[in-house]
Amino acid sequence: MGLRFRVDYRKGKGGHAMVYVGDRLTTLPSREIDPKTARKIRKQLGLAE
Repeated sequence: MGLRFRVDYRKGKGGHAMVYVGDRLTTLPSREIDPKTARKIRKQLGLAE
């Protein structure tokens, strides 16, 4: 897709991280990510199927 990708652990609260893909961002939890959460994260980043 050619999008820029960046993970910033300093901006997340607790064990979370901020994930930037292109011009979009979302919070990534530090726990294991279940399929439902993974779908929501992809949707927020514009990577939904």
